[in-house]
Order: sequence, then structure tokens, then C-alpha cells
Amino acid sequence: MSRDYTYVYREFDKYVRVLEAEGNYPPSINDIELFCKETITKRFWYYPPVGRGVVSQRFLGIYVTEQSRSEPILDISDGISNKDLFQEMRELLIERVKEIYGDLGSNERKRVWEPAPFTIEQRAFEYAIQEGMTREEWNALNLADMEQTAAYQKALTDAIYTTNRCKEYFKKTGRFMLEKTMHHGIQSIYFSFNAKLADRRKSTMLSRAKGGDATVDSEQELVEFMSSKQYKDVTAMGSDSFRSLWWVPSTTGQNVKMGCIDIDNPAGISERRLKTVVKGFATKLENNEIPYIIMFTGKTWQIWFGTAELGEFVSLQEVNRFIERELVKGSDVVFGHGEKYIQEAIIKDVAHVDSSVNNKNKPLGMFFGMHYKPQRNPEDSPGTGLVRVPVPLNQLSTFDPIVDAHPENVLKNFSSLSLQVDNWFNEVEIGIGHESKGAIESKPLCGRSEGLEPDFETSKIAEKWKKGSKFIEYDFETARTDIAEEPELIVTPKLDGWLGVLHYKAAGGFKLNNKRLSIETTRRNRQGVTKVAEEVQTVLVTSSGIVMWDNHITREFERTCKQLKVREAIITGELIAYDDFGKVAGPHAVTTVINRKEREDESQIHQNAKLFSKLRFASHDLIKLDSKEFVPENDFREKHQLMKEFDGFRIFAVEYYVLTTPFGQRLDTLWEQITVTDGHEGMVVYANKKRIKVKRKFTVDAVIIGIDKNSKRWQDGKGIGSAYVAVMKKRPKYGITYINIGKVGTTGITDAERANLTELVLGEDNSNIVPIQKTFERLGEEVPAGLENIIFVEPTTVVEVHYETLMPDRLASWSVYRKQNKGRGRSARASLMYVDKPVFARRMRSPRIVAVREDKNALNYLDANYEQGEMAGGFKIGARPNPTKPDDYHLPLPQLGKLEQWVLAPVTAEKQQRVVRMEIDQLVTRSFVGKVHSKDKFKGPIDMWRKLYRLMDRGREFIGFVKDNEIHYGSSHIRGAVIPEIHDDVFG
Repeated sequence: MSRDYTYVYREFDKYVRVLEAEGNYPPSINDIELFCKETITKRFWYYPPVGRGVVSQRFLGIYVTEQSRSEPILDISDGISNKDLFQEMRELLIERVKEIYGDLGSNERKRVWEPAPFTIEQRAFEYAIQEGMTREEWNALNLADMEQTAAYQKALTDAIYTTNRCKEYFKKTGRFMLEKTMHHGIQSIYFSFNAKLADRRKSTMLSRAKGGDATVDSEQELVEFMSSKQYKDVTAMGSDSFRSLWWVPSTTGQNVKMGCIDIDNPAGISERRLKTVVKGFATKLENNEIPYIIMFTGKTWQIWFGTAELGEFVSLQEVNRFIERELVKGSDVVFGHGEKYIQEAIIKDVAHVDSSVNNKNKPLGMFFGMHYKPQRNPEDSPGTGLVRVPVPLNQLSTFDPIVDAHPENVLKNFSSLSLQVDNWFNEVEIGIGHESKGAIESKPLCGRSEGLEPDFETSKIAEKWKKGSKFIEYDFETARTDIAEEPELIVTPKLDGWLGVLHYKAAGGFKLNNKRLSIETTRRNRQGVTKVAEEVQTVLVTSSGIVMWDNHITREFERTCKQLKVREAIITGELIAYDDFGKVAGPHAVTTVINRKEREDESQIHQNAKLFSKLRFASHDLIKLDSKEFVPENDFREKHQLMKEFDGFRIFAVEYYVLTTPFGQRLDTLWEQITVTDGHEGMVVYANKKRIKVKRKFTVDAVIIGIDKNSKRWQDGKGIGSAYVAVMKKRPKYGITYINIGKVGTTGITDAERANLTELVLGEDNSNIVPIQKTFERLGEEVPAGLENIIFVEPTTVVEVHYETLMPDRLASWSVYRKQNKGRGRSARASLMYVDKPVFARRMRSPRIVAVREDKNALNYLDANYEQGEMAGGFKIGARPNPTKPDDYHLPLPQLGKLEQWVLAPVTAEKQQRVVRMEIDQLVTRSFVGKVHSKDKFKGPIDMWRKLYRLMDRGREFIGFVKDNEIHYGSSHIRGAVIPEIHDDVFG
């Protein structure tokens, strides 16, 4: 029986528009099957489910009579079963989706959306006008007919999508907002899509507690505010209508910690002039060394500043007096409160600074809230919908509100943006960890171990993970070729920081130096304030073995684990810090925090809490969750979903992108976005259980084993100018040896970093210098040429070296190893010994030290071994300078005379060709990644064929051979000038 699906298609098209609003397009097979099931089994059904805060769309089932023809939506009079009808409808709808979209959907995609507030009534009317309807025609429709129009359905889908994105936004930003305003009175702004002018209903309203302001004073209350629709009479973040958080800095107006410069623009002066006013105020505050932060409010500007420099006990009246006398003086603005001052600013065509914000009980819009303005009348503007964001002074002129304050972009850059706000709140000591109400919480201790602790429980877990998570390392072009045939890729950015492991155990039990880790904390009970010792439940351990506890990151991780009722959790990630431009600053920014030791007494070492608060933890792998253990080869998406449960303000799972074949152009675009736009060092690609690390440049972590005493910087007393660096390789006789891979300059680091590097390399009182020349004196031998200009040092410092590529030839080098002296315990120190046998290795082209990797251990083979060079073709460390020469590496001499017309002539075509005998050291050498099949020589790696293919693009002819991962070849300047001689080496 042939059925007419016209009206089913109509309902399905309505359904698809709702899916589009949620970002789910094209529809997936699950979406189609849901529609089929609901349409076949119900007379009416709703999507999204009722209770989502917006009007749900009603859909008709197949048994409902279509009014226009008084017949059911779908004719099933032939008695078809629901099962067969489901299959029939499913196939037809799949075809319809493919016809419209080209294919079924699989992943959620975000669409571009306008953040400005709108009601469904307003948006539907706008769509109706765009579709050609007149105002009269639209107003003539009754509500039921209006809801069936495409314009109304589009407006409804816009409302659904906006609601979903706002919920996602506050899920990410809400905790931070509440932590910074903890113990202060809070209010909220909420919004209704269903407000109608005809009913005189306002869309944007203020929500506050009856009889005063509500406060959030504990973790439990914070979670309640984020999950509930209402908290102490205040519309909370669990409500779909929540849009902004307001807070009260002071309820008394006395002993205030901050002031606010509220810059309004009633005269409508240009954005450039307004920014000049903002810059003038900020510059004056900066010159007075007053901590400040600039806020774009979503429409105008505010500057929040600390008051500690104004005096010990500062009132809000004194704050306004300071603004008027010290900041406004000499500025082209009007200062005051009320209509009089507003009109004065309009007449003078200048900005207005409102003094009323610095009053007791006066709420301020918190950072990261959206600009929704409470309406006095339904006709009033509800706001811009843009986000209240921090704007550094050096980015003020280029700040674009439409882009930089859009909720999606704020969500993307939240880690770096929130860091700016967090630094200011910590500076003025407002919010969690600084204030209290009904409870006392001690500030983070930021404890750390004295030195490296490789035997610590979590250090061993980190070491095991490193051994089991070996990466393939490529440059981008090589990686692009290698993964070209993969059906699907998962790509994450490669953040440049310190590798770390977070470990939580509900039972505690961490031991350091055979003592259980515990901290002294302050608690309030009926007897008053007491100090108690509590076991450490969470530690953060770097890959080199530094153990840290009770800091900002471990507290957040521990809090989340308890909230999730987790018994044990272990995740790996990168400890990172951001620079002033919101980019990852690199390992050196983390080094200055981690390695800084402060002591209050001899028994306890800790780090600087204010500096540590700037660090973030980007999780990238899950090791253990309760009793379930994970390995690197487990599905990344499954692990990522679990890791996102631990997301907070300071901890976040790295984002990932899914690419399906063909992905050539999309991969190029993503590479550009990750490395150029976002400024990361590269990306990690997951493909068919392979993990590929792709970096912008070739890098190697190497150990400094010598200083060039002839460098000008060294002779001028300005620190290390050039250093000899080495990678580790295990050799049967000597164990781990340090193979010199060349002299490297220090032009990639600053003078301060160079001074720090010099201090680390030489040690206290030059204790790391090794008189290795005495070894040769004892042996009665002369110091090998070149070594007399080297100051040898103990292998204590790992540095990151950037280089362009590896040179093709192996060059003579030298190596050292650490020999354990006889004795017992710590007294038996190891000595650095010279290896008297020659060694050859490929050298780096244009190398330079760019960072000190204090998170790496110079004695740990995994941290600086020779295998790092594989991504550039390998260092090819060995006892011979070049691959073994074939017996005949040129054409046989007796036949040269007969083959003159075919033999290579490396001269121009106009000149007479002549025979050239090519020595092997005259051939060009190119290395490649991968191995050639031992029996079938044509089964070579893709990197080899790629390099050979490139030779075909040139207007010359090439001849040579492939051996030991290297292509050796010579070339002519014309075609038809070379021919190979077949001899035993070709077959052997």
C-alpha cells in the first residue's frame, strides 16, 4: 500500500527545526527513531519535554484527524503492525534527511546566535515580516494559528537554543562567580521568553531575598545554588531563566576593600573617546600602584580597584572622595549621582561617572554575568546579552564587544579570562579563602616536598603512565600524510606546561618520608575556634617527582571528588599558566611557581599561594576512577566524558575535535587555529589506537653536560652563552650514557632566565663542575682536541631545545656516563666519566635553548632519551659515521667508457656530457620515519614514498639507494643522463 506521508513530513519538519535550535543537525538516527516511536504510539507528544522553561512544541500522532481533510494524519487502514510501520517510516525519514542535508548527523554542532534578549512574540514577528507578512496579517492570527506558522516555530527554536547555551554557559562559569562573591549578599537577574506586551509583562526582572540579601557561605550552599531553581527566594542557576549574578561588596559602607568607577555614556560619545576615559583612570591607578581591573559591563565600562593604598580603614564616602579628587580631577567627565549630573554630561558631551555605586548595600553586576537590565516598564530595553568581561589595559583599544564579550567566546576563553579576575580578587582579598561568615576556612598551605620523590606512591603511578603512553612524534606535514587514510581522527591541542598527576583518596594515607601527610586546619565549633590535624586526601605530583598538597588545584579536585562521591580518582594533565594575552605562557611560567620555596619554620616548606593561584590544570587522560583502571588505548571520548565531571574553575578537560574522512582542509584549518590563533605548541591526534604528537617545531629535551668557555657571554661574565647538550642512550658496558648532540646557544631565553640557568647548571659554589680532564691525566693521555674548551658539569639540568631539522650526516661526537664509586649509602657519590670510544650522531640545524625544563629529571631516562629525535628522522647514534658502504657504490670502471652517453653529468645541457664518479659522501642524504619491510623492499613507510615522490616534481633525474631509514641520491641537471648499474648490492 502506498501511503501519503505529506502530513507526517510536515510534523517531521517542525521537529527538525527544534533539533536545529538545540544544535543537533543534521538529525541523527536516534532523533529519527524517537520521532517515529512517539508519532506511532501517541496521539499528541511534546518536544522538548515539558518543564524546560520555554514553550514545548506539540506534535501530532498518526491517529489524530487532520482538520483540513477530516482524515487521520496517516492512512494505516491496511492493518500494518506498529513494528513494520516503524521500519517503513524510519527508512522514508532517513531518505528525507539525506536529501536535505546530504547525510545523517552524529555530533552536536554549535550555531551562531545573537545574545541580545528577545521574547518569542518579538522574534516570531520579525521572522514573519522577513517572510513577507504584514503587521496587520500577523496581528489578525489567533494564538493557535500563530503557533503553527514557520515564523513562530523558528522563534521557538531560537528560544530553546538560547536557553540551552545559557545553561551550558553558567554550568561552566557559575562556580567561579559564587566563590568570588562568597559570604556577600547576592541577587540575580532572570528572563522570560514568554513575556507579552499585551499582558504588560516584563521580560527581565531582579530577584532578591525577602527582608535582605541571601548569601552563599559553604560548599553545600554553593552546590545548592547551582543546581536549584530557587535559593532563599532568589532565582538560582538551576533555573533556565537565570542570566546574571549581582553581589553587595559592603552592607555597612565601612572598612571596605574595594571601590568602583562606574562610567556611563548618556551623551553617546564615540567608543574611542569612552575608551580614552577608561584608559586615563586605569593609568592613574597604575601609577599609584593600586590594584585594579577593567570591566566591560555588556554596554559601558567599570573599573574596580582595591582600597588598601587609601588607608587602613576606608569608608565608601572616602572612596568617592578619592575618585573625585584624585581620578576625576583633570578628566573630561562629570562626577555625581542623579538626573542633574546626567543632563550636565549630555550638555557637555562627555562621559558620566556615577557615584551611587559606592553606597552601602548597593549591588554590582558580577564578572561573567550577562547584561540583562531589569525593566521598570515592559517597553524598556532588556539589555545587550553580552558578558561582563575583564579587559586588560593593553587590549583596551582592540577590544571588540560583539566578538570578545559574546557568551560563546567567553566560554571558550574562560580559563584565561577568569584568571585575570581571580588575580584581582586575591589581591584585594575578597571571596572564598579570604572572608568568612559562620565558618572559618584557612588559606591554602601550598605545601610541597623538599626535593624530588621518585618513590612516592603517585610518582610511581606517573612513571608507569609515561612508560605506557608512548607517543609517535611527527612534524605536521609528516603527520598529515601518515593519517590521511584514517577514517576518523580525534584531535586535542597540545598545551605547553608541566606534566602532572592529580590523585585523590577518600581514605587518605599518603606517606612522604615514611610519615603520613597531614595539614593543620582551622574549624569553628561550639567551643570556639580550634585547630585540628587532618590527613591529606589529594596530592598533585609532577612527572619529575615534586609532591604538592593543599593548594588551589588540589582543593578544587578534592571538593569535586567528594561531591561526586568518588573514593579514588587519578587524572593526568598539564599544569599551565596564562600570559596577559590569554595564551599559554609555557613551562617557564609554571617553573617560577613550582620551584619557589618559602619557609615559615624548618619543618614546613610551601609555595607562594598568590602565585600558585595563577596555575591551571588541563586534564588529558584518566588513569583510575574508583576500582576501574584505564589505559591510554581506551576510547578517548569515554574517558573525556568522565574527565569533564571534574571540570571547575582551575581544572578543565582539554577540548577535542572529531574529524571524519575526508578531512584534509579541515585538518589544515584546525592546525592553524590551534597553533597560530590559540598559540599552542601543537596538537595530539588519536587515530586507531595510535597517539600522535604533532608540534610546530622539532623539539628535544636534552641534558646540559658542558659549558663553552670560549663564548663571548661567558667570557664577559654574563652567564652561559653556549652549552653542550646530550640525550641519553643505554649501552651494555656503561649503562645510561649521555651522548653529546652539539653545542647549543641560549638566544631563546631572556637574561633573567639565562642567569637562572647558569645557577642551576653550576650548582651552589660551582659544586656541579666536574674536572674530567683529570681522567686523561691519570691515564697519561692528552685531552682530545676540542674538549679543552669545555667546562664539564654534572647532568643536573634539562632544557628544551628547538631546531629546524637534523643534519643528514653523522658527525664525530663524544659521550660521558656516571660511574658509581665504591662505598655505602649517600657517601658513595657517582663520578662523571668520559667514554674513550668514539661515537657518531646527527647534529641539529639552528638549535637554541628556549626553556629550562625543571619539571624534568636529568637522571631519568624517559625524560631526555635519544628516541625524541625520531620525529625528525632520528639522531642515528652509532659507532660508524655513515651507513655501511656497498661493495660497488658507483658504476663499474671497465664499463664507464661504454656508458658515457648515459652517465650522470652534473653540468648544463649545452655543454658536453661527461662521466662523473660519485663517492658516497658526495650524495645527498634524506632520512625518513618508519621501517622498510625486511623481505618486500617496496613495502616502505609512507614517509619514504612521500620524499621520493617529491623528487619527481623536479626537472631533473635522480639515482641512488635506500638503506637504514635514509635515502642517498645524486642528480643530474637534465633528463636522460643517468642509468643504474645492476650489481650484487641491488639484490643483496
